[in-house]
Amino acid sequence: MIDPNVFDPTLTSVSPFLLQSLQFQVGERVLDMFCGSGAFAINAALRGAKVVAVDAYPEPVACARANAALNNVTDAVEIRLGTFGESLRPDERFDVIVANPPLLPITPYDTLSAAVMDTDLLATSSFIAGLPTHLADRGRCYLVTSSVSERIGFDVDRQCRAVGLESSVIAKLERGYESYRIHELRLDPSPPR
Repeated sequence: MIDPNVFDPTLTSVSPFLLQSLQFQVGERVLDMFCGSGAFAINAALRGAKVVAVDAYPEPVACARANAALNNVTDAVEIRLGTFGESLRPDERFDVIVANPPLLPITPYDTLSAAVMDTDLLATSSFIAGLPTHLADRGRCYLVTSSVSERIGFDVDRQCRAVGLESSVIAKLERGYESYRIHELRLDPSPPR
């Protein structure tokens, strides 16, 4: 089910591209950040993970809750309204974090546009900065980025190094106008925590 005010992940090649790269194990704690309709959260729950899904807007949260109910995973998925920094307890850590943030560095004008637009990619920068607090010691984060962000100087690797994360590109999707990357982020084992 997709609410008209919620981005439909079936209308883009990015969501299936990310889904193909994800690996969930039974019993893992998974965070689906920027959850939208809840597609990644539901997929993880159906594979046996315990999931927290977060979105900053009420419409996607309501849509994700409805989709969790339709897929009979409400006992495995907890859906929260808020940003990364405000929606998680300081002691919450996850084995897998999925982040498909807004990729266009443009100011959004409504809830639907906020799924793809983020002024200066502030939500992604804030997410990366707080990630070490919520990533389990052997955990991994799958983060989608776009060549558009690189064109404006957004450097995922630099931001990750600054907060003690290792970043590696594990998949690329080329489109004529844009390319997408999935970064796997992990805690850098060399700096003390």
